Amino acid sequence: MRQEKLTFFKKSLQQQQCVISVAVSQDAAVTTASYEICYILGKHMKPFTDAEILSDSTCIRRIENIAKHIYNRIIEDLKNCKFFSLAFDSSTDIVATSQCSIFVRYCTEHNSINEDFLKFIPMKNQTRGVDYLDVITNFFDDNDIDIEKLVCVCTDGCPSMTGCEKGFISLLKKKYNLTNILSFHCIIHQENLAARVSIPEVDLVMKNIIKIVNYIRANELNHRKFKSLLEEMNSNYSDVLLHTSVRWLSRGKVLERFFTLRLEITAFLRQNDKFDKFDGLENNNWWCLLAYMCDITEKLNELNRGLQAALFKEFKRRFQDLRAVKNCFLLIENPRHLEVTSITQLVALIVSEYSKVFDEFIELKNDTNLEAIFKEKREQKEYIEFWNLVPGKYKTLQKCAHFLMTMFTSTYLCETSYSKMKYAKNVYRNRLTDSHLDDLLRVACSNYKPDMSKIVKKLSQFQNSH
Repeated sequence: MRQEKLTFFKKSLQQQQCVISVAVSQDAAVTTASYEICYILGKHMKPFTDAEILSDSTCIRRIENIAKHIYNRIIEDLKNCKFFSLAFDSSTDIVATSQCSIFVRYCTEHNSINEDFLKFIPMKNQTRGVDYLDVITNFFDDNDIDIEKLVCVCTDGCPSMTGCEKGFISLLKKKYNLTNILSFHCIIHQENLAARVSIPEVDLVMKNIIKIVNYIRANELNHRKFKSLLEEMNSNYSDVLLHTSVRWLSRGKVLERFFTLRLEITAFLRQNDKFDKFDGLENNNWWCLLAYMCDITEKLNELNRGLQAALFKEFKRRFQDLRAVKNCFLLIENPRHLEVTSITQLVALIVSEYSKVFDEFIELKNDTNLEAIFKEKREQKEYIEFWNLVPGKYKTLQKCAHFLMTMFTSTYLCETSYSKMKYAKNVYRNRLTDSHLDDLLRVACSNYKPDMSKIVKKLSQFQNSH
């Protein structure tokens, strides 16, 4: 009798436990689904209110937990990585707060190269080099990340970043004695700046033409009088063209029209007593230069001699930082094309023994098996995979390759994050806090796919009160 009752109570307990476990598993599944919904919203930077089946506060908590999960994973990787590089830039949001966007590329302990969003840091006060140094170093100190693993920093090249004495990079080198750290001015910024170089004489002619055209076209009365004058003089054209800041070839149409109508334009300006108001019209050299500019569509090479020389000089000046190490990158592109003379640069980069690097390099160059593997991987642009297949006897060269592959040469990722920032924190969401903006951009920009089941398991309860 006693045994029967004991068996009955055991069976009842098992049934109750089964009911509870089913309820808990169902609750966990619902919570996981809600996290997936919030992750999709965050990835597309949609307002928290768009999660119609969830309250705003629930959606915010979900985004915070997902962002924290991604953040912890990246911080853990950085603590254990071999070395890493930073790319960062700054821009203002809609409420005029300067936001510093930081991306990181690192070589993990398993020799994989990862890049990801690291942090969006608001600069509440000034944006001097020392201010950037404080926020960056505090961030690494708070997260116990060894800053001596930092090998490269890429910035937008502004004085607060690259200044010789008070720039962020100079102060960073001095504070941590990082004498071998590489710094690059973003190649996108440099190309843009170099492309702005111009010939002053040409610019003066163009500005004068714009003023004259604007005088004719901006005032309706003047415009009507000028068109009537063109009809009286039986001109080939009925009007002048407005100028817009476009390519040289398009600009040539404006110049050609202006030069063709030069007699009519000067007559109109004399009639209105405006001829002396514009510089150069009485100067034959001015008209010769204008005629020269008009021939740009047919004689582009002739004009470009001076322009290309200026551009070449500008590019040569601006890309010195990359040119200094460009030969080293041949180790990634094609090791067989790397010259022995570049070994010294590699050794200086990774602070290693010259003999080790040299011996491994000579042996690698003559390894026919690796050559075949490289050709196969190069077709697929799988350079990282190739260097992970390199045998251990080339470990120093492998370290050099991983070192080079962690470098940033542009702040492109930072620029994309600012596009997302302006989309997320717009005029309708200008009260979005800095912490929520950071969480939202982490979800939107990160390459890491969060494990929702792990996030749910860490929760102390599946449903918080709203």
